[in-house]
Amino acid sequence: MRIVLFCENKYAVDILFPLQAQADKEGGHEVLWYVHKKKIPDFPLKHNVNYTNDIKEVYRFRPDAVFAPGNIVPYYLSGVKAQIFHGYAAEKKDQFRIRNYFDLYLTQGPYFTKEFLKLKERYKDFEVKETG
Repeated sequence: MRIVLFCENKYAVDILFPLQAQADKEGGHEVLWYVHKKKIPDFPLKHNVNYTNDIKEVYRFRPDAVFAPGNIVPYYLSGVKAQIFHGYAAEKKDQFRIRNYFDLYLTQGPYFTKEFLKLKERYKDFEVKETG
């Protein structure tokens, strides 16, 4: 599986790293980190993972899955797009806004899962999985 870890903010490094660790543990996966250079000028994992600052390189990578802790991900990237909810800034007013970027919402607990399951019934074009 070809996986992109879409890292636009520094806090996302800690959220995404367990996915890298699991992919390494399982083996057989190619993982590419997209790191937003202006927001993360000194990527702390630069010597340990495969990464790029070039969105064109991510596009050419042709991922099977893209994981993003943020609210958006480029629609033109291939693969299933999963938004990871992480509990940081959980009080945001637009937390439950469906932007039509994601195929899967990975929620951090029962309250968020319940709300996203309601939205799933309304929109009918994404899945929800509580991951903790």
